[in-house]
Amino acid sequence: MLDFFYFSAIVLLLMAISTKTNGYSLQLTRVRLRAIKADEEEQWNELMQGAHPLGNVHFAGHQIKYVAEHRGRAVALVCFSGSAYHLADRDRWVGWSQEQAMQRRHFIVQNSRFLILVDGRRHNLASRVLSLCAKQVPADWKHRFGFAPLLLETFVDPVHFRGTCYKAAGWTKIGCTRGFRRDGLRGDGRLQRLTGMRRVRQNLDTAAT
Repeated sequence: MLDFFYFSAIVLLLMAISTKTNGYSLQLTRVRLRAIKADEEEQWNELMQGAHPLGNVHFAGHQIKYVAEHRGRAVALVCFSGSAYHLADRDRWVGWSQEQAMQRRHFIVQNSRFLILVDGRRHNLASRVLSLCAKQVPADWKHRFGFAPLLLETFVDPVHFRGTCYKAAGWTKIGCTRGFRRDGLRGDGRLQRLTGMRRVRQNLDTAAT
């Protein structure tokens, strides 16, 4: 019986998101990205709620939450969810007509949360995680929801951030939002964000048909 409880405790420990220092110096090539397990979501939510300026995500619809780890230690949390409903700069940049945008919006996935967990300045860690996301999210999205995204989008608060890590990871700044919420309703000036896009498929028209 004791062996059973000991084994169970080890399994739970291995499945948990660990933020404890492991004694290893950070090597970017050893950073790995994985989708969290169902029993890790509560811990992921608590970490995000406690450390991210916007708190945890509360979006309906499709979403996948990730943890980036270095030798078993969590170094970043990321969430991808459904795209914004109306975004003029995005739709112009993509080149879709209004009708096409309505039909293909689900092929755009939003990086709705990104949180670095390690203290101090870690050169290129954020861009490394974002690059891993661009490679892994399309396959994970298709596996879970039956289709692969064509584009990733994100929003950066220009008051506090410059979006340098997104640029380094191949994202393109395409404009600025006008203060509308995700559902298209008018918010306030604090909702204005720089908009960034990342192609994960090159031919958007062919891939969306």
